[in-house]
Amino acid sequence: LWEARHDPNILFLSYEALKQDGPAYSTYLPIIAKFMGLTFSSEEDEKELYSKVADLVSIETMKKNSNKFDDNYLKKAIIPPPGQKRRREPVTASKVGTYKGEKPKLNEKTIEWVRKKWEEKVTPFTGHATYEDFEK
Repeated sequence: LWEARHDPNILFLSYEALKQDGPAYSTYLPIIAKFMGLTFSSEEDEKELYSKVADLVSIETMKKNSNKFDDNYLKKAIIPPPGQKRRREPVTASKVGTYKGEKPKLNEKTIEWVRKKWEEKVTPFTGHATYEDFEK
């Protein structure tokens, strides 16, 4: 995927940047619209579409329409063969971002391992020394 980053048919967006831009997504909706080749007859039409899209992708709308975001098909698709146990339960949409309390912290050994793996695998391929650099 990284090799295709300059392909005019590929648009890279960072989840973190999108999340920070919400809930109106005023920075990224115009970028996405331009990428898709959308044109508007008026500024009012453009703002109306952005407002509707921002509402449709909001957590509140997704919660109200949870039946449309049912991931049971995923659970069925990853059921292990008879006699084998699942290594872990899949993360569902209802679990993502719902952690309450202090988030677990990585220990120094794990942080160092991730840093070395990034340096070994990601930096040579992308030219980015850190994830923060990669996001820019």
